Amino acid sequence: MNICNECGKETKNKYFCSLSCGNIFRERKNRIIKTAEYLKAPNLCKKCGKPILPKDSERLCDTKKRLCCSSKCYSHPKRNGNSCPVCGIAINQESKFCIEHRLTPILSKNKGNFLTDKDFHSKVRANSRRAYKKSKKEMICFSCGYSVFVEICHIKPINTFLDTAIVSEINHIDNLVALCPNCHWEFDNGLLEIKK
Repeated sequence: MNICNECGKETKNKYFCSLSCGNIFRERKNRIIKTAEYLKAPNLCKKCGKPILPKDSERLCDTKKRLCCSSKCYSHPKRNGNSCPVCGIAINQESKFCIEHRLTPILSKNKGNFLTDKDFHSKVRANSRRAYKKSKKEMICFSCGYSVFVEICHIKPINTFLDTAIVSEINHIDNLVALCPNCHWEFDNGLLEIKK
């Protein structure tokens, strides 16, 4: 009887008791070889220049993806040299603007409510219907007169405004128009022109 090189059980086979034990053994051996190769020339931290070493139970591919050696270096705002285009303050890699210029005030019942980049477009669209209703304009299609269901459309598209634009500026009544779904589609695809 032989002993399995992986689990230590007695087996009739020469090296391993099963295919799974053989695969686990080879996988571990390959991981050790690849880690040793990586440690000869490891990636360097973007902030401090120290080598980025693998953590316990971390896959080597995840170690190679890391930009910094530790969470302390990663949270440092100057790690990639990004700066806010408006004021020039150093910012994190994921942000386009500093906190002051990234957050946009929204006029709502709770004044001082702020939005981040991700939520901005959805909040603007949700707020546009409220702004249109407050203006007490008729809820009928501006183009064809259909009144069963209308959508509130922005004449000047949301993405053409600067990131620092406030919601009340985008949802100004002069930039909003009620359209039925068909006319809204035609307007979005350049088949309908709106002149106010």
